[in-house]
Amino acid sequence: MQNEMKLIRNNLDLQLSQAVREIGSLRESQTLTRQYRHDMRHHLQYVSTCIENGEVEQAQAYISGICKEIEAQKVQIYCENEAVNQRRSEHMCDRAALRRGFKKNICTCICGI
Repeated sequence: MQNEMKLIRNNLDLQLSQAVREIGSLRESQTLTRQYRHDMRHHLQYVSTCIENGEVEQAQAYISGICKEIEAQKVQIYCENEAVNQRRSEHMCDRAALRRGFKKNICTCICGI
């Protein structure tokens, strides 16, 4: 009986720790979504300003640059561990952005965020 209770408790502890990790992951996802929306507003405002000022080529070049940045930030699969893949991809993205001279986040330039 005591062993069975320990097994049940261990199972519940595992379920609880998994639920805590999932909640943390959800919070991180929500934070990233807010950041992406914020960034997108600034990107669209910049493109809109370029178009309003008749700077269509500049707007297209900006859009092209953003598309390249998005492609460069794509998560590559290095192994089965998702956390390792994400960290490795972030590291590679940071290195690539530095080589190209791009800012990682346009809001760093515009907002100082």
